[in-house]
Amino acid sequence: MSLLFMFRIITLTISGYLTKCSCYELPESYNKRLRPNVGGPPVEIRVGLYVESLGAIEESTMDFRLTLYFRKHWNDPRLAFNKTHERIFVSNDGDIFWSPDLYFLYEKGGHAHDITVPNIVTTIQPDGTVFRSTRVTLTSACFMSLHRFPFDSQRCSLNVLSYSYTTKDMMLTIKDEDVEIPKELIIPSFVLQSKWNTSGSVLNLVTAGNYSMVTISFTFHRQMQSFLLTVYIPSMLLVTVAWLSFCIDAEAAPARVSLGITTVLTITTMTAGMQESLPVVTYAKAIDIWLAACLFFVFTALIEFALANYLLIVRKKRKEAIEALEQSHKSSCGANTKLGLSDEQLIRYQAQYAAPLKTTPDVCDEETQKTKVVIEPWTADRVDCMARYIYPVAFTLFNFIYWPFYIYIDETSFY
Repeated sequence: MSLLFMFRIITLTISGYLTKCSCYELPESYNKRLRPNVGGPPVEIRVGLYVESLGAIEESTMDFRLTLYFRKHWNDPRLAFNKTHERIFVSNDGDIFWSPDLYFLYEKGGHAHDITVPNIVTTIQPDGTVFRSTRVTLTSACFMSLHRFPFDSQRCSLNVLSYSYTTKDMMLTIKDEDVEIPKELIIPSFVLQSKWNTSGSVLNLVTAGNYSMVTISFTFHRQMQSFLLTVYIPSMLLVTVAWLSFCIDAEAAPARVSLGITTVLTITTMTAGMQESLPVVTYAKAIDIWLAACLFFVFTALIEFALANYLLIVRKKRKEAIEALEQSHKSSCGANTKLGLSDEQLIRYQAQYAAPLKTTPDVCDEETQKTKVVIEPWTADRVDCMARYIYPVAFTLFNFIYWPFYIYIDETSFY
């Protein structure tokens, strides 16, 4: 056991010695606080990304999360050496060289990975070209337009620029091949439609000057299958249930009232649940329009029952008035039937629920005693019958307008 231990000590000592001997020796005049070409033209930094994963895109906080390999290329003539192979520095060993102080604009949070070692690598080519790659996870703001939610497409961008070097000292560039995204990348609830890069744009900070900036934009299209299963289809079924209430007799008040109130409360609960997961905005989203329309339809079904029930009450009272008037005429002609109604009650019934009598005074024959009643233009059955046709036609017409409008309209039409 002691021999094995001594062998390991000797091996580690030799390895450390060789590593020390192979360390890169910096020129005496090298100062990592000064950029390359100091006092001359701006140093050109080429930026690149390899996207490892894209997390959920959150509408409530308007941001997106991704893990990527952040790459930087630049040339530092001071680091050129007379060798044919590159130098590789792992972990934080590359901190002895000058490195651009780049950061992500609108970044909300993030960290560099350090398990099991800091995920940083720096390579130097014989001509002084430096490559540095860092594995980071960050959350960046994504300014979303939710007018067409959940039929929307969102464009989220990463903006990279220097924190201290203006365009006089540093210029950032990027090419299409510098941004790599694996084809098997899966994004929850979205599909990556496209990506595009811009370089040479300038961010003007009034107090500090102009800064070179590159922008990497991703366009995501939302997958709406889950909304169809959890919002649209259930709300359609609730509207259908409200329509079926027209087939129930208006006299069955408990059944129709419970059915109407249940559908209204269910739609209201669905709307409240959707609002909890979305940010508060000053405009109506597509799903808000849909739920508001469904709420209007089920509420209309409840109002229709109230109208039908009122017509039932009116019909009942009109029937009572007619019977009272007939009994009153029989009494005036010598009949023995008495209802115990006062003259004031008879006059009120006649004025509200029955047509005026067309009888000849002092004539008490059988034909004259019959009350001439105007035919009722509206009844509960007639209103229910009309609602059975108007209700589904109106909802179908709304669908013909809603779906093509929000699926095919351009997002810029809302501005």
